[in-house]
Order: sequence, then C-alpha cells, then structure tokens
Amino acid sequence: MIVEGNPLDATLTNQVLDRQEEIYGRYPLKVALDGGFASNEDERGLAEAIRHLLEDVPLRMRLIKNGMETAWRYEWDKFSTELTDVISTGLKGRR
Repeated sequence: MIVEGNPLDATLTNQVLDRQEEIYGRYPLKVALDGGFASNEDERGLAEAIRHLLEDVPLRMRLIKNGMETAWRYEWDKFSTELTDVISTGLKGRR
C-alpha cells in the first residue's frame, strides 16, 4: 500500500493488515512499525521521542547496541546479491 506523505502507523495499520488478509488469505506473521516517530503528522511526538533519547542515555545505548547486533546478523554481500537478482528479474518482466 503506497500512501502520500508519511501518515501515523495507527492511521494505516488496520487497513494494511486487512489488505494482506484479503490478498493472501491470512495476516502476516510479523509486523514492524516505527511508532509514528517518522510521521509528518506528529512533529511534537517526534520531538519528544528525540528529546527522550537524548536524555535517557542507558536507553539510547541499549537501542544502539541492539541495532548494531541486528545489523551484523545479516550477510550484506548475500543480501545485496539476492536483492539485485530480484530487481533484475522484476525489470525483465516489465520489458
């Protein structure tokens, strides 16, 4: 589902999940949301989240550590090759 702008997760979550169920006959096994931190509909919420991360050093360090550990779990060379193959296949189908 492509939507102009960057609406809050809460605005789209049910619509997207229902659409997934309509297309695939089931809801997705996993869903990731950004909590609206990047939404242009909630600038105050974004500012508060940034302020919270600036003030809460243990939380900030834990998020950084977890993010780095997650990033290192992926084999980027393999991922980039697979992504390139998917894109190439998709482009061939559009010619």
